[in-house]
Amino acid sequence: DEATAPAPVSAVAGQCEDGFVACPDTGMFLATKPTEDDGCVLREDGGMECWYHMPNGALLEMVDGQLMEYEPDLEIPLGLVHLDVGDRKVHVDVETGNVLLVKTRDDGVETEVIRPNPDGTYRRVFQANKWKAKLWKEAAARRAVRDQ
Repeated sequence: DEATAPAPVSAVAGQCEDGFVACPDTGMFLATKPTEDDGCVLREDGGMECWYHMPNGALLEMVDGQLMEYEPDLEIPLGLVHLDVGDRKVHVDVETGNVLLVKTRDDGVETEVIRPNPDGTYRRVFQANKWKAKLWKEAAARRAVRDQ
């Protein structure tokens, strides 16, 4: 019913101040374009947001303890790199392109290294594709029946 359908909302320039995650006037999600000098900023809600421009052109963001990869030109999320950074510090090795998650403890330093994938991306698959697993299992069952 057209009378009860919600009207489309579009963001209007100047309605929201820089740094808002959501514009209270329109309810639209707004993002600012990350620049090389961004580094880390404290958000209004007390959280920290950090942008990392990788040597191979990839764009990573650490927010709410998760490390995400973004498409650098469109700034759309491509995938999750690390689910729980926790209290570790994120360092970028500009020579290798590796991401180092470093935690200092009383007995030394603990480092986790995240290397780029062969295609240059950093995102990870945390759960295998269930459809492919189902097809593989069915094919294995057919082979077992055929080989009997």
